[in-house]
Amino acid sequence: MIRFALFVAALGLSACAPEPPPADRSDEVQSVVLTVPGMAGYIGVWESEDAQLRQAFLVSQGGAAVQACMTAPNDAGEWRIVSEGVYVAEGAEIRGRFTGENMGFERLDVVGYPVGGDGGVDWVNTAATAEGEMITYETWAAPVGGVFTYTVERGEGVDRELWFAGQWRFRNDLQADCG
Repeated sequence: MIRFALFVAALGLSACAPEPPPADRSDEVQSVVLTVPGMAGYIGVWESEDAQLRQAFLVSQGGAAVQACMTAPNDAGEWRIVSEGVYVAEGAEIRGRFTGENMGFERLDVVGYPVGGDGGVDWVNTAATAEGEMITYETWAAPVGGVFTYTVERGEGVDRELWFAGQWRFRNDLQADCG
């Protein structure tokens, strides 16, 4: 379950100081603005606060989708993919499906709702685990200055409680690659 918690945190997220994403976004990234609302600001590589996880968001399918993967170092210190999937737009929603390796879930389905037009996204995450289905609620704040924060809650309605929170730092020095 800890690995699942790390993955959920990573959905929501360095040794180097963060650098903001380049202001001159490519046409490919701009195409995501039109086809997968809320995701354009996240394109690139992001690293967790403790530098133990990275997530890459890449424009795919000609701008109709955003491919995403999470990597973690193995025992030899080499970065390996531990989860991967894709985000697509369905109306005003962002939908994604992910698989993971030793992450505590068999499948993770997410539904995102862009918030306020500023680049933030609210997510409902449904994980199929060995213990059954688990639902969490995640909020990504819009990236600002090369950082975006996230919170993850579990529970229902007014009984939700903060499970964990953190931030991801943009890594302008790393190439996004989920291959």
